[in-house]
Amino acid sequence: MRLMRRSGKHTPKFLVDTNVFIAAIKTPGKALELVMELVDKRYDLVGNPYLLDEYVRFSREIPSDLAGFLLAEMSGRFRIVDVAERFVTVCRPYFPPGEAVDVLLAATCLQEGAVLITNDKHFGRISEAGVIEVWSVPQAIEALL
Repeated sequence: MRLMRRSGKHTPKFLVDTNVFIAAIKTPGKALELVMELVDKRYDLVGNPYLLDEYVRFSREIPSDLAGFLLAEMSGRFRIVDVAERFVTVCRPYFPPGEAVDVLLAATCLQEGAVLITNDKHFGRISEAGVIEVWSVPQAIEALL
């Protein structure tokens, strides 16, 4: 884990995968604390249109007041970016066919210099290669809470 500075010119950037969003809804606790910490204005949150679509879809599949609240908080805080094809090209070889959304999440992180927070093992190869930085939920909790 790299050292994250909370002051100065560098504001840490994060992309929160949907599995973190789902965990915060289904099993509130540390995952929910983490998400609430991330929507704090000390951090820059980034995403892409596909990530937003997934948040919306899961908030509908898991209907609850908490799901709606987290959808509003997360979508209101993250900056939606269009990913340049060159970043997609760099990330694509690290994923099996059919994982286009994961490729786009990784490419968003690469383009924006964001840390991906996820428990999805599909990101292991790209993280091990040092292309993007990936934190598991326990790592993010340890670093940020």
